[in-house]
Amino acid sequence: MKKNASLLGLALSLLFSLQAEKVSAQDRRTDGPPGSEYADFSNMRGQLSIGGHFGALLPSTGNGSSFLVGADADFRPYDLFGLRFTYHQGLQSPRGSVFALTPVVYSEFSNLIPYAFFGPGIAITNNRGGTKLKFSISMGAGADVLLIDHFGVGMFYMYNALLDSPDFHDLGARISYWF
Repeated sequence: MKKNASLLGLALSLLFSLQAEKVSAQDRRTDGPPGSEYADFSNMRGQLSIGGHFGALLPSTGNGSSFLVGADADFRPYDLFGLRFTYHQGLQSPRGSVFALTPVVYSEFSNLIPYAFFGPGIAITNNRGGTKLKFSISMGAGADVLLIDHFGVGMFYMYNALLDSPDFHDLGARISYWF
């Protein structure tokens, strides 16, 4: 589990470092009291959201499903396009972990934010008693409804095509906070 947490931290730091735009020294200047510039995300252009997931992990072969928990981080530097890092974990048998870094296409209709994504990932499966690391292609769609300015709820569907292993379908709910 420590390995998964360190991988998640590394991916999130990479996400922020790749997406932050260069800002001149004049834009970063603060005239407030000392220490007031810390934890100031105003230098980052774009919108950031984090989300928690719960739902069902469904294998494409065989009978059985697993309770799913997960998290994601979304960064949208432009109105239409963004990048999402997702982690899903199946808690019961069949167990599986999926890490995916996917480009996302968004739209906005008032407080409804539908999205679609497609991209590469890594899956850790536990089939027939053995744990294996597999390459995956993740694709899916979902929509969030912003209930108040920064808090939203939504639904998502994610299909994970694994090489040389049964595929996973993830279906669930998303609770999100938008910065």
